Amino acid sequence: MALIKCPECGKEISDKGVDCIHCGYPIHESFDNKTAEPDKEIIYNDDYQTENTYADNNNIINKIAGNKALIAVISIVVLLIIISASIKNQDSPTYVAERFIELALEGKLKEAKKYLGEEIPWDTSVKAPNNVRIKIKSSVEDIRGDEAMVHLEFDEIPEPVYGGNPQYVSIYLVRVDDKWKIYDMQ
Repeated sequence: MALIKCPECGKEISDKGVDCIHCGYPIHESFDNKTAEPDKEIIYNDDYQTENTYADNNNIINKIAGNKALIAVISIVVLLIIISASIKNQDSPTYVAERFIELALEGKLKEAKKYLGEEIPWDTSVKAPNNVRIKIKSSVEDIRGDEAMVHLEFDEIPEPVYGGNPQYVSIYLVRVDDKWKIYDMQ
């Protein structure tokens, strides 16, 4: 057994090997006819033309395949970050305020009541007009310890006869048992 240089990557390899262990280039074909060049494909792009050997492609594929564990770990970490942000976001004062208004306008008053503090009177028999929707344009959240104020700007659809759009509401929230509850609206 002798060491030879791979014609593709130039690293030393065994002359008995079938493919280069470094780049995957097929050695047995190259040394069967000593003048053989690696198979090449020409890649045409609008901006440039380049030569790419199949050995380069195999090397890239081997590197990606060898990093499956790393790719899996990164994917899991990204997924956990997204889930964590989603869960945390659903407990933000802004989420509670927006969700309360959406549910109330959809007529889901019993479900909306869960976002209210104990002191707020709430009649679940009153129905919101069935043709009114809102589109929240912006929100500003000011959290100070266990208290928060959320200022919402929204458009009422259809546009109200009295005053027009945009509409504004300030919602005062207090954190009770690790949940934000609405205690006042202006």
